[in-house]
Amino acid sequence: MRTDMPYPLNIIGESLNASIPSVKDAIVDRDDEKVTALAIRQAECGAHMLDVNAAVVGSNEPEDLVWMIQTVQSVVDLPLVMDSSDPKALQAALKVYDGPAPILSSITGEMTEGHETLLSLAVEHDCGLVAMCMDDEGISPDPAKRLDVAERLFDRVGKAGLKPENLHIDPLVMAISADTTAGATFLELLHMIRGRLPAVHTFCGASNVSHGMPLRRLINQASNKLCGCQFISAPTVASYKLCRLALSPCNNQLLSSRPIKNPRPAPTRLQAIVSRKIAMIMTVV
Repeated sequence: MRTDMPYPLNIIGESLNASIPSVKDAIVDRDDEKVTALAIRQAECGAHMLDVNAAVVGSNEPEDLVWMIQTVQSVVDLPLVMDSSDPKALQAALKVYDGPAPILSSITGEMTEGHETLLSLAVEHDCGLVAMCMDDEGISPDPAKRLDVAERLFDRVGKAGLKPENLHIDPLVMAISADTTAGATFLELLHMIRGRLPAVHTFCGASNVSHGMPLRRLINQASNKLCGCQFISAPTVASYKLCRLALSPCNNQLLSSRPIKNPRPAPTRLQAIVSRKIAMIMTVV
């Protein structure tokens, strides 16, 4: 399998997730039309990869994930992020997956038995693996402690045989509604990871930053621009936000090789001013 990332900055669509009620219903009902429409929509908006999660409580996740992978791949040829905490589901999905090297998500510094299995699968299939900067003590507000987790995970997966370029470190984007310093902490940690572990990729749930806040679109817009300027490898965003991220000033050159279909109108002058102000606040708080 090919292990390089498709582009310098890779936008991952997050809309195919069972935590979204309509997607959950589509999985339970085996609604091919709903799932394929979401896959196509994200691809048309400029996604380079798609996150796929089929974890429905009380259902058979291995069967559900296999169905979802096959359904998505029937209409798009993008690499997929297989998002599951169930090693059996990932094993089953990898058997039917037919495309560029996927990414498995995810392990943490706890390195449970399940995490060890995910690591073994990533090594066996020569594919990507997401490693989150948290351990059995939780998520530290101190970027230096999260960096320590990242470095320990880097050493651990390296000893298991995973190539550095197949490791995707997730610094963990936290909500600024709960901690006003979360945005600045994330950006600082991202910078530290790029300096200390230059061979790895970085990965994040970009929209987490605005959870519980008003003006979420503007906050996400500002955060996405800052992520792009820090050269994050793979932010995950909702399909309707993809065009705005791809057209952010810092990302124009990075994504110029992939034209954006049906982009949304440019932000108004007021929106642009608010977005810049939010970005300034996030970097100095």
